[in-house]
Amino acid sequence: MAFALIALGLLLGEMGVSRSSPVATMIIATLGAKSVCRTWRGGQKRTSAKYGFHAAAPLASRLSPLASRLSPPCIVTRHLSNVRRTTVPDVSGENVANIWCQPCTVAACMREQHHEKIHVTTWFSCLLPALLSGLLSSLSGAEYHLSALGDDARDGLTPETAWQSLSRASTARYRPGDCLVLRAGDRFAGSLHLGQGGDAQQPVVVTSSAGGRATIASGNGETGVMLDAGHVTLRGFDLSGPGATAAPSGDGIHLRCATAGQRVAGVVLSDLRVSGFPGHGIRLSADGAGAGVDDLLVEHCRASANGEGGMGSWGPCAQGVWAHHRIVVRECCFHDNRGIPSKNTNHSGNGIILGDVQDAVIEQCRAWGNGADCTFTGGGPVGIWLCEADRSVIRACVSHHNHTGTQSVDGGGFDLDGGCTRCVITGCLSWRNDGAGYLLCQYQGARELRGNQIRDCWSVGDGRAHGYAGLHLWCDPAGSVHDCLVTACTLVMDATPQGSACIRWSTPADAVRVENSAMVALGGAWLVRGIGQPGCSVAGNHWFAHGDARAAREDQTPAEVPGAVEQLRDAWVIPDQIDLAWLKRLAGVVATGASGASVQASWGDVLAFGASAASAGKQ
Repeated sequence: MAFALIALGLLLGEMGVSRSSPVATMIIATLGAKSVCRTWRGGQKRTSAKYGFHAAAPLASRLSPLASRLSPPCIVTRHLSNVRRTTVPDVSGENVANIWCQPCTVAACMREQHHEKIHVTTWFSCLLPALLSGLLSSLSGAEYHLSALGDDARDGLTPETAWQSLSRASTARYRPGDCLVLRAGDRFAGSLHLGQGGDAQQPVVVTSSAGGRATIASGNGETGVMLDAGHVTLRGFDLSGPGATAAPSGDGIHLRCATAGQRVAGVVLSDLRVSGFPGHGIRLSADGAGAGVDDLLVEHCRASANGEGGMGSWGPCAQGVWAHHRIVVRECCFHDNRGIPSKNTNHSGNGIILGDVQDAVIEQCRAWGNGADCTFTGGGPVGIWLCEADRSVIRACVSHHNHTGTQSVDGGGFDLDGGCTRCVITGCLSWRNDGAGYLLCQYQGARELRGNQIRDCWSVGDGRAHGYAGLHLWCDPAGSVHDCLVTACTLVMDATPQGSACIRWSTPADAVRVENSAMVALGGAWLVRGIGQPGCSVAGNHWFAHGDARAAREDQTPAEVPGAVEQLRDAWVIPDQIDLAWLKRLAGVVATGASGASVQASWGDVLAFGASAASAGKQ
């Protein structure tokens, strides 16, 4: 019997049957089908002498930790209809309809409790599926190797028999649990294409070997890693492109959904450094109805010196639906993505922009030094922003020293742009950007922009070019900004030749409220600039100035006139570099009443991201 099981396991491995597949679970259940060995009725115990149940129970208790390590999280024969199901309580006390218990509760199957009538397996029947599952797991999780000294004619299964090229690795048929190991220190020219992924329990993993980092070096028009499949993890290697201005374009990592209805789910991008690509460092695309990316995690990654931007997502932007769902980007850096000087059809040089997303989160990320080479006059880059997004959040991020070209616009810190609904920016810091610290913007043809919030944020010394403000509202003449709230923020501005302001209304808005915030104008900066805004409210705020701050309105602004402006006794000069100690001192002065955002302790951690990078620019 044992030899037959081993042979069957080997056969399944060769056939590529995953341990979590219906075939595997059916075989496991069938082999252990001699399941009923004792029954409780009315508290009376009946024991099968054939299986020696009482002697087996302590052994099963001792072996259950082994079973939990060998087997998957749950061995459940839900695919069988001709086998009687047994209700077994799991470790949480909930009743789960299973034939086989979860392996972590093998011993619990032996307990004399919970139900008046429970059919349970013998210790052998419980342990056998776990052991067989472990065997299948080891067979389905192969490790392939890639080395600059390898040979594509070999099997790739050991470092000594490694493959040599990315093209050979791209043609492999990967199964759930497989791993592709790139030899640390080696550079691999070309592109890696993964058209097959794993499953939710066993992703396909691509990583560097121990002791260093491998590099995928792509040429003109090549994408470093192309993903057409889900449940893939990329971790711990570098991707290098031919240069931000090389043509034709290529991306560092592209999650591509090229056909209608195609979904790519469960991808993890961790500890990757992506630089020098004409396109995006990381790109998500959806080219057909119903296509898109789900449940993506991007963490501890750096995207720099790319043309289009550090990271971007795009989709059809169909009314009422969003292409990408549950995208989480955390503790990442996007810097020195300067843009493409020759591009005159749209903006370039963004830090990170997530478009056509729902339930996305960007948290504890940092963007700086982006956008300086953008030349498009119709719109410019931003450090961190959302567009065509719903129920999405930017929180605890820092965006600073971002730029735009002399003939372009924007270059701001944060932005909730066209089509954003129910989105929030909270607990963020914007510092010394060319454009607005926080922009609410609606462009022509976008879905409605409504119901967004900016709260507990700081803008310090933004609006270095083109007359932008700490908080800036703009929309296309055919559109409007609806029902948005700005609260508990601190906007600190110093004067610029173009007339920077704490708040500026460039175009009409509807039901936008600015409240419970502090505006600080230094050295002649405007407190408020704008045009008539019926239905908007600027009330319950605190106004501060040092020097000849222009508190008078330019044209007609919303209800509140900053008549009671408190003069600051000390001369506050905004440092060019981010200085959290300076920020805390100022917060102690302007946080009157309930106004003024708190200085977030997490900003120090965010600023530490990438501090050792040679191209970090202004810190």
